[in-house]
Amino acid sequence: MSGFSMENLGVPAVAPVSSGSLASFGSTPLSSPGLGGALRAFGVGEGTGPQVPGVDVGEALGAAGIGGAAPQSKLSQYLGDFGSGVSILGDLASIYLGFQANKMAKKELATQTGFANANLENTVKSYNTRLADIRRARGYTQGDSASTTEAGISANSLDFKRIG
Repeated sequence: MSGFSMENLGVPAVAPVSSGSLASFGSTPLSSPGLGGALRAFGVGEGTGPQVPGVDVGEALGAAGIGGAAPQSKLSQYLGDFGSGVSILGDLASIYLGFQANKMAKKELATQTGFANANLENTVKSYNTRLADIRRARGYTQGDSASTTEAGISANSLDFKRIG
């Protein structure tokens, strides 16, 4: 396949990396502390190009503002301390709001318990009234005495007991 090249396909050639093009990356520092080791793993700094004895590639790049951590200014240090204080205030506010939510949940539980007790009490009253009506009608039809009818009603009646 003669005449095959990337330019023939419309792909532009890649420019080689130079120290000038690396300096343009100084505004976005790399966060890898082992940049020199990574570069050496790819053969950069070891036997390729000019060597300066005793100079680590990672240190040289860090000195140029490429890679490594930038020193903190006093302002960024104070802002970091301020951020910690704001974080503590946020935690305290979360604790306070948690206690308020707990109080509100207890009130809601008391309200729901009140509704449940009222509903249960009404259901028990309704059941006992229906039972008494059925027993009295049956006792009248069968000719039972009033004491027998009332004994049957009291034996099968429900007692209301409050929840909570």
